[in-house]
Formats: sequence, C-alpha cells, structure tokens
Amino acid sequence: MTARVLRAAQSLSLLFLPALVPQLLWVRKRTPRLPEAEGSDGRAEGGERTEPGLRLLVVGDSMAAGVGVAHHRAGLAGQLAEGLATATGRPVVWRVVARSGATARSTVRRLAEGPVGFAEPPDVVVVVVGINDLLRFRGLAAWRRDLAVLDATVRSRFGSDVRIGFSGMPPVRRFPALPQPLRAVLGLRARLMDRVLRESAGECGAFCVALPVEAMADQPHLFFARDRFHPSARGYAEVAAGFLPAVLTALSDT
Repeated sequence: MTARVLRAAQSLSLLFLPALVPQLLWVRKRTPRLPEAEGSDGRAEGGERTEPGLRLLVVGDSMAAGVGVAHHRAGLAGQLAEGLATATGRPVVWRVVARSGATARSTVRRLAEGPVGFAEPPDVVVVVVGINDLLRFRGLAAWRRDLAVLDATVRSRFGSDVRIGFSGMPPVRRFPALPQPLRAVLGLRARLMDRVLRESAGECGAFCVALPVEAMADQPHLFFARDRFHPSARGYAEVAAGFLPAVLTALSDT
C-alpha cells in the first residue's frame, strides 16, 4: 500500500473519531496495568575472547521498560545482550533507561537530563518509541521532527559515531486487546508512522528493525503478556532475535 493510499485511508478512517475515543477509554479501563520489569542493568557473559566487553543501552517506552515480564533478563535488553554475548563471544553489559508512557519527546528529555549508568559511552543504543505518540495522535510532521531530535540527542550525549537502532512500530493492527474500528484506525496510522520512522532513521544514519508482526499476531497466547498488549518473555525473545543481526552488522561497520 502506497503512502498516498495510506494517508487517504487514514483521513477517511478519522470519520470514526467520535466512536474511537470511547473505545480507547474503554480499552484503557479494562486493560490490566502491568508493572515495569525489575533489574534495570545486568551483564551477559561471553566466551573466551579477550576483546573488551560491549555496552548496550535500551531506551524508550514500556516495551523498553520490560512491561510484560518480571525481570529485564527476560525482556528486550537482557535477551538481546545474551544473544550478542553468544554471537560475539564477548561479555555484554546492559542498561535500561525507559518508562511506561514515554514518547519520543519525553525520552529526549530523560536522556538529556538523567544519568544512564555507563562510565563510557555505549556501543549500541536501541530506541523503542512510538506507541504512545500513536495513542496521542501525534502529527506525522511533528513525529518526524521528534525522531530527528531524539537521534541528535543520543549522538550529542554519546558521540556522533554511536550505533543507534530504532524498533519499528508494533503490530497495532493485530493487537488482540484492541476492538474494531479502533484497531483498524490505529493500525493504519501506525503504518504511516512506521514509514516515517524508517525514513528518518535512514536519514540520520541509524538502522530500523521491523517487529515480528506475523509471528506475534498469529499466536497471541504465546507472544503477548496477559494484558494482550505487551510482549511476553517469548515475544521479547522474538524481538531480540530480530534485532540481533542488525546490531551485529552495525558493530562490524567500524
């Protein structure tokens, strides 16, 4: 589907807006509020290689914060670190700077003002934002600006050559927690936002990784937590596996 068709469909779907607001409020009321994962830092041991360890920073919203699992070891940061350690034979120290409800703009503020826990800059920064910008109906032009500022903030904080990877938009059109027509309308807008995200990442010299939409949506009982909105441990494993090749490629391009 082209960007023009997506935009036209999105404009048409907004005619449902009077029905969407009550649905969105209903979903928020009935969806269980799961806590963020515990343990915002950790270490994955590597093999026998003598090279220095790698530093992984994961920033952003509730998915970065590990909502849906009890500990970050089972979340994106911990599972991606384990994959990197296994693939490279090097230890990986990981940190999470994330908060439920975070947007691209609030993540900028947190990175600019708060500590991240590393004595040296991270080798890779994984950024997970978008779902809360979507739910707030952030305009596409503003979304593009927010992403550019976020990328610039990461590079200002950690150096212009830091590797930055953005997570693609989640599979909103397949979320089991969302009723119709809310799911369809948000799904269309998420696809537009994902297109902007990919374009912005490319322009900034970052990479973008698509989430495993079909695998997660086809077996929601396996890949979603009990709120049917955030990933389960198995879902986070799929997301981490999707990120691993792109991160390894970025690390090799030095």
